[in-house]
Amino acid sequence: MRHHPTRSRHGRAGDEIWVATGVYTGVQSHQSITQHLTISQSLTIRGGYTNLFDSPPDPQANPTILDAAGLGRVIVVSENSHVTLIGLQLHNGTAGSHNGGGLYAENATLTISHTTFLHNQAEFGGGLYMLSGHLVLQNSQFSHNSARLGGGGARLYGGTAVLSHNTFLSNTAGLNGGGLSLTAGQSSLQHNQFMNNSVTSTNQGWGGGLHLSSGNATLSSNDFHNNQAHTGGGLRLFQSQATLEANLFTENQATMGGGLSLEADSIVTFTNNVLLDNTAVTAAALQLLHTQDSLAHTTFAGNADGLLVHT
Repeated sequence: MRHHPTRSRHGRAGDEIWVATGVYTGVQSHQSITQHLTISQSLTIRGGYTNLFDSPPDPQANPTILDAAGLGRVIVVSENSHVTLIGLQLHNGTAGSHNGGGLYAENATLTISHTTFLHNQAEFGGGLYMLSGHLVLQNSQFSHNSARLGGGGARLYGGTAVLSHNTFLSNTAGLNGGGLSLTAGQSSLQHNQFMNNSVTSTNQGWGGGLHLSSGNATLSSNDFHNNQAHTGGGLRLFQSQATLEANLFTENQATMGGGLSLEADSIVTFTNNVLLDNTAVTAAALQLLHTQDSLAHTTFAGNADGLLVHT
């Protein structure tokens, strides 16, 4: 990081680095990978400070922006690192034909909070790509990121993840998971918002807001609004086991399964969810295709074509 002050306790593993407000630019090559910042040890990076470090951090008043300017990824986290990122903004990262434009991590333990991913792009995981490891993601925003294939905002493959109070806004993917793509692994999602995300493929695009495949997940009190895809406008589950409780699906659009689509031997418990004003050519609210489902206390209202069930 360049051109603005930082403060660190000796810069050793386990330390905390404070970063002042400003726009940090420039990229570097490390092990044939180009990125703005490589993190190869366990530490905490906290943004949102004034240049004098004379008050508590405030990321909104004192934005700390790491900008790769389309020249490479923003951050790469090395394997086996324990990294915490707080109060940062990751802008304009690109991974080209690789994964994780904003941030790439593999087999790491990663905690991210109050952090924004903006205008990043990649093959998978425009904003964030994480392979295995453990992720805690909270109070963060993914906005206007894109992936050529899956996970416009983020893609998580394997491992475990806990996501709470995040916003996925206006992200796009070519094939699945406009906002978020989860493949394998075990995930818990609570109080997240998926709004205005889309999958651009007109023939086989899946999961405008969220795509879950071959995994286990618990989703509670999430809001899916105005997402678009060919199948599963708000959400698509494929060969997965999931519990969905108290989620809201409104004004999502698809050719099949406007609100959501549950498919291919998925096992789903579906309780106290609300599906309102979703649209589709077939199954505006909910599409069930070859699944084992338990539906209870679910509200359907204003959906143009109701429910389709294929057993």
